[in-house]
Amino acid sequence: HEGSSDSVGAMAAAAGSSFASCWSGIDRLLLCSSEAAGKRRGCMPNGGSSFGQPLDPSTGSRMSAEVSCEPSTSGATQTSRLEEEVDPFYAWPSAAELEQVRALRVLLSPGEAVELEAAPEDIRHDLMLCRFLRGHGHEASKALPFLRSHLQYRREHAGVLARVRAKLSDDMEDFNESVFSSQFGHIQDLFKMLQLPARCGTNDGMSLSLLPIGIFRLQDVSSVDDRQMVEWFVSMVEMRSLSLHNQSVREKRMAKVVEVRDCQGFAWSSFFASTAVIRQLKKIMDVAKQYPEVLGAMQLFNLEPGLRSIALLRRVLPKELQAKMIFSDRGDWPSILEVRRGLCPEAVHRWSVHMERFRSGAQWQPVTRDRPQVVRTVRVIAGSVVCWLFRGACESNVASMKVALRFLADACPGQVPSMAEVRRPELLALRSGTDSCVLRQGSWTATQDGTVLLEAELEGVGQVSVLATVALEGGAAGVGPDASASALTAAAVKAALAAPPPRALPVATTASILGPDALFFVAGVVCALLAMAVGRYLLGRG
Repeated sequence: HEGSSDSVGAMAAAAGSSFASCWSGIDRLLLCSSEAAGKRRGCMPNGGSSFGQPLDPSTGSRMSAEVSCEPSTSGATQTSRLEEEVDPFYAWPSAAELEQVRALRVLLSPGEAVELEAAPEDIRHDLMLCRFLRGHGHEASKALPFLRSHLQYRREHAGVLARVRAKLSDDMEDFNESVFSSQFGHIQDLFKMLQLPARCGTNDGMSLSLLPIGIFRLQDVSSVDDRQMVEWFVSMVEMRSLSLHNQSVREKRMAKVVEVRDCQGFAWSSFFASTAVIRQLKKIMDVAKQYPEVLGAMQLFNLEPGLRSIALLRRVLPKELQAKMIFSDRGDWPSILEVRRGLCPEAVHRWSVHMERFRSGAQWQPVTRDRPQVVRTVRVIAGSVVCWLFRGACESNVASMKVALRFLADACPGQVPSMAEVRRPELLALRSGTDSCVLRQGSWTATQDGTVLLEAELEGVGQVSVLATVALEGGAAGVGPDASASALTAAAVKAALAAPPPRALPVATTASILGPDALFFVAGVVCALLAMAVGRYLLGRG
């Protein structure tokens, strides 16, 4: 049910782009704790955004307003006039929809009406009933069976839902999975999910749920008790309902979550080998479809370029699903950033820092065909001097690395950020048997607030060890809650230059003898068939 909510992400996304397309709405099996610290560049002084401006009741459009784009500490100010049409994905319920909502309430039996009225505000609210309408053909008669199913679901899980609500504040807006760490911490630790609040999530001001599917193990997921997995999911999706409701009411638009999957390094064959995970997914789906219309978009990035399965998927997916899908090949930053539902510059930085936390801690990072990309970022303000350094050592006979330095400029809320190449991509040839490593380094002065991104990517085959870093000159603190993770002192530069390359690199592995593209193709064919099988059910629910 592609319009449904939270946490099936670990499983549905683990199936790759195809399964995620089929079940993208239930693709949130692991929403991690939101990081509430720090405002996104360009946010309004109260931490909100220009989307909080009132709607013109006659047109449904956002009323134009002078919006101050504060660059925080840089001292510069900028004012831009935003005159935005409401995105249909997020539009506040119209007068016609509210008429249908009233009709939907009338169709309930007296007992069901009492049950609905006794539910929490975010469940009984007109907005929630409008989600049911939009997810089921915009007709009260079609939405009625699903609303009744939701009421039955609340009866069956009354105990779990009561415990969840007891731990949540009525005004919460930032999703915070840590609330349930004492009960579900062992499950949360499996997935390494990054959950970002709306102020530093997507370019259009929606919260973001990111799962690096290449660094968790499906066999660990299958070891979790089915009952515990379902209870965890119920807890997560109920919290999501409350947080989205509060954001929606504040901004007067139907807030949703944008799901993002980092596909680098995932062995696609592992999903099909895990019948336990597929069994759990089926159980989760029954819960997920109780919460329609919470998905704003599904972005799959770091895909292997040229995958046949993606082309196949685009041909067979219904237009309603295609409208919510964003496919981004590895290194295709414009398709990741320069779209309204894409990652904002701060979100890119937080993703990079998040991935750093799961490295071994060694200075040198192995780069192979399975994991060919290294990314380092730092947040900057206008006038900051950024230092960057790249060293590469080849263990195979020969290898090539493409190195580039880019700047992602912050934008006002609702606007698409711009990207510029600080240093054009350079293809470096690395050979084994040499005494010295290939070295590139430099500095650059930022002219705007934003994120500086250093990227190194293996071209073709080979095994390389990479030492890469980018940070503010002289160890000055970076911008945002993760600033300390990327401060570069003079001593650190000297140490990076002097660090000897590893004596041996781990042997490169592949998902199977078929190779990653063949596995993608097989997965695409199988899941495309699934997509068509459930297409009739999904149509009109997105």
